Amino acid sequence: MRLVAVFFSICVLCAGPAAASASPIVETNYNGKPLFCTINNKGKVQAGKLKSGKFKKFPRLQSFKRALKVARKLRDSAALKRARKKFKKAKAQIKACQVELAQQDESPTPSPTPTPISGVPFEDFHRVITTHCASCHLNQHTQWLELDSKEAWLAARSSADVPLIDQDDLEHSYILQRIRYFGGPNSTMPLSNLNATAQFTAADYNIIRSWIIGLNGGGGDSIPPPVDEELEGNELSSAALFACTGSPEPSKPRLRRIDNLEWAATLGKRGSDARYNPLVADGNHQYSTFSEGETLNDTVLSEYFNYLWHTREGWIDGSTSSGVPRPPEHRCMIQVTTPSTDCIRSFLRVYLKNFVLFREPSEGELTRLATFAADAVANNPRDTQAQRSAVMEQITSAAWSTTAALFRSELGKGERAEEGANFLSDTELGKSLAYTLTDQGPGAPSKMQPARVFPPLPRIQAIEDAVDDGSIGSSAVLDSLIDLNYSGIDQSIDSHYSEYWLTEKLERFFIEWLGFDELTNSFHDTPESTSSFEGIDWVTESFNHMKKPAYYGHEITLAEQALAMIARIIQNDSEVVRTLFTSRDFYLPSNLESSFGSTQWPQAVYNVSSDIAATREARWNVLPESERAGILTHPAWLAAHADNFENGPSAVKRGKWVRENALCGMVPDVPITVDASFPPETAHLSARERLIARTSDSYCQTCHSLMNPLGLPFEIYNHAGFLRAQDHGAQPNGESDIIFTGDATLDGHVADAVEFSEKLAASPLVEQCFIRQIFRFFIGRLETHNDACTLTAMENTYQQTNGSLKETVKTLLKSPTFTMRYAVEEEQ
Repeated sequence: MRLVAVFFSICVLCAGPAAASASPIVETNYNGKPLFCTINNKGKVQAGKLKSGKFKKFPRLQSFKRALKVARKLRDSAALKRARKKFKKAKAQIKACQVELAQQDESPTPSPTPTPISGVPFEDFHRVITTHCASCHLNQHTQWLELDSKEAWLAARSSADVPLIDQDDLEHSYILQRIRYFGGPNSTMPLSNLNATAQFTAADYNIIRSWIIGLNGGGGDSIPPPVDEELEGNELSSAALFACTGSPEPSKPRLRRIDNLEWAATLGKRGSDARYNPLVADGNHQYSTFSEGETLNDTVLSEYFNYLWHTREGWIDGSTSSGVPRPPEHRCMIQVTTPSTDCIRSFLRVYLKNFVLFREPSEGELTRLATFAADAVANNPRDTQAQRSAVMEQITSAAWSTTAALFRSELGKGERAEEGANFLSDTELGKSLAYTLTDQGPGAPSKMQPARVFPPLPRIQAIEDAVDDGSIGSSAVLDSLIDLNYSGIDQSIDSHYSEYWLTEKLERFFIEWLGFDELTNSFHDTPESTSSFEGIDWVTESFNHMKKPAYYGHEITLAEQALAMIARIIQNDSEVVRTLFTSRDFYLPSNLESSFGSTQWPQAVYNVSSDIAATREARWNVLPESERAGILTHPAWLAAHADNFENGPSAVKRGKWVRENALCGMVPDVPITVDASFPPETAHLSARERLIARTSDSYCQTCHSLMNPLGLPFEIYNHAGFLRAQDHGAQPNGESDIIFTGDATLDGHVADAVEFSEKLAASPLVEQCFIRQIFRFFIGRLETHNDACTLTAMENTYQQTNGSLKETVKTLLKSPTFTMRYAVEEEQ
């Protein structure tokens, strides 16, 4: 039996004051069942089938377009065909219904679709497209700009799934949406050839739109429907996403696989090699929390079995010499030669509840594992402790090989929230909250060793307690749980580290957003080159040892130094975005605790030559305002987004990051025919000179105009993040003319990265993009139009709380997007 979520909303807008005040009800027919059209007090027509004598509304699906998109989510071809047929039939009937409503009202009712516009010949349309779009798009693999007929355009797609022209909804065709959301002089799609001989105008847009709307659906059913054409992530502009016209919506139901770090931490083996298990997130995802496509295949499962021995520790003998004694139910499993059925079931109930599922096991789950355990005990009688230990390993491995252990439910098994949507159950919400903020299940042990199971951290235990007493659905309780599992100050932490800490997932967000994980495997030739420390071997050694956990010396890594700076900002929780991009408070490594010279000059990367004592107070330094400003001037970020050599294309990598991750813009992929390297004959030039020479032609500029201006300000630093003292015989130059950001306050001349960072800090677009990044990471997917109200609520909270990120996260985690799921209906 398949579970298929089929939603239909049959809604049209009905304007006019008289229509808004009246409340006519007109009966028609839909698929053999009664259909009603009503006008609410906002002037919208709503329709739905009668179900059990009750009028069924669809408040979250408010347009033809969204109804069709939801139908297209169905991957079954037969279901797609049925959905499309029903949609078209409903659309025709709603039009008839609207006519009847209009006849009951003296005021005229406008057409629900734009009036077709005629008189624009194809030649004019094609001329505008060719003039303004060819420089970027002509060489794409689809080569859609070479299409020279109406029929060819109707059949064209921007990808395998998305048609350029949507014949069911011409006004919302992909090509028009791209121009509306991304086009314009200050956006990511300039809409003019880069020789500036033809500027895109409103008249040009009207020609494109008029020709498309004038098609009036030409082609009918000849074009197969796409599977999914919903724009998401950076395909959407912030202006479109931060414009709420309703209320926050639930998310789609899903199952989510735990990842390698969550698996190890939940076992209480965070720092062991258990974290190298194969449950690694898909590297194609922006964030490791994204759930789409995360499953198990034969290769992963085969490798996973090699790590299951980690599940046995704490359960393979009966010693209680240290740690916390295991539950009494465990003793009979270890000490009795042939444990009884009651003993086995009692132990497994406690084990599954507290150490695997973090909920009460179902009768089926308990019975299946108990049967397996009884067979294992029977086949391996307890003649020696080693034999019983082997049996316990079989049992724990079996428990951790179940679907429920590796996948957490977000299906919405709680109470019905409203028509078509359910709350997450308490156990679903508790598990989701725990794994959203931490790497552990609610109530998971803090540590596990042979014969030792240590109790949960109090902040983790609090989530389990809230699930058990049923209070987790309370807004106040959620607030307190987020407070516990967010950030803090702990003076007992190893003094090499900052006293400020972030919860596991919040720390992981900053690592992944800022790309710090790229540092570990990066190579930087002569990292001190062009700096005032050039040629000093100790500086080279110190820098290289700080890129990854040191094998020599005692100092924390560059990424950990950056995270200390971030944690302090997060804990202070005031104007977080502005402070992230402007703070001069840096956590520096000490040069007075070294081993074999490996960290004798680690502070040089910050352009500091004086000694840094091995205390927290000495490590916190305010750096000169002219040298550093915020996280994008931190050596960890600069080195993570850099070339191997100081005069390589680091500016391109840094500019691309700013475009995609600070502005939420898009950069086209590099065509496979392009050689993106610098020619060796220019090796004597500076990075700026080489970049300008290599990318100055109009073809290269179609993409590099989106990156180079954003990356060149950082040329005052070299590839390793050292402040340049000179640049190939010239003064370091970070000047740049910022263009195409989508925010007029950002565009314009900047002197260097310091000024650019300060402008980024003041940009509403950057603030919105940061909120979008938070949404993506903690919800585990890209944002869509349906999330506009949740994003708007997050923005409102941020602005009303003086830039509090914690309160913004609370708004997200208490929203229907996190706590509710669309109901899944069983298809008969």
